Amino acid sequence: MARISRQIGWSQESNLLYEILRKLGELAGIAAKVKPYKVYSALITDDGGDIIVQVLENTIGNIAWTSSAGGEYRGDLTGAFPIDKTWYTVQENSNGSVPIDPFYMNIASGAPDTIMLYTPGTTPDKATFEIRVYN
Repeated sequence: MARISRQIGWSQESNLLYEILRKLGELAGIAAKVKPYKVYSALITDDGGDIIVQVLENTIGNIAWTSSAGGEYRGDLTGAFPIDKTWYTVQENSNGSVPIDPFYMNIASGAPDTIMLYTPGTTPDKATFEIRVYN
């Protein structure tokens, strides 16, 4: 991007134009930094029934997490996960052992309020995941 510089001898009207162009340049830089999505990144641990969610970044909202037997985690937040605009990924945090089944996520069928995380069901379960909801 070309750098705008102030010339000596500009009239007041030209100085106003300079200031407008400078502000537009600043706004363009800010707009380039805005993400086109909301994000929820976290580390989830289940150590024998106690679920611990360590949130790393959250612009989606406060997801309420619950767990059930077999390494199934349910995240609920009203209207937070529109099916056509939600992307997610999950990564096992391995302690050196290889899980029998992979970790995976999905949006509960027909329920944009719920996202599910499934783990191999071994204890303790640990995973890092990210959910993005695009504008």
